[in-house]
Amino acid sequence: MTSIVSWISNEREFPTMWVVADSRLSIENMRNEPRPLFDCAAKLFSIRVVCVQPNNNGHYLEDIYYSTTIGMAYAGSALLGLNLYAFINYTLANMGSINNAKPSMKQISDHVNTAFNMLLSN
Repeated sequence: MTSIVSWISNEREFPTMWVVADSRLSIENMRNEPRPLFDCAAKLFSIRVVCVQPNNNGHYLEDIYYSTTIGMAYAGSALLGLNLYAFINYTLANMGSINNAKPSMKQISDHVNTAFNMLLSN
């Protein structure tokens, strides 16, 4: 069972979000009882969201006009969680636009949801 806890800290000049999670991965034995597989699994990730525009030569990846970092945590299947992270980590770090559009959290959430459902359907 995964435990993930997050809270807002107002101890500094700007509020910050803190997140902690356990690091145990378990597997079920033949009696469907969980047993520890190992205790050093990553379940929290930072994901860089990067938007670039083409430069004068039409090449992307040179002119970053928006960059931020979001977090991801997963509970449940490590196979699904890690594959989801790998996919969205790449796609969100490589977005482009010719009109400097910035993704909203709703758009990012919809993208992650679509990716998750794609992984589930395969």
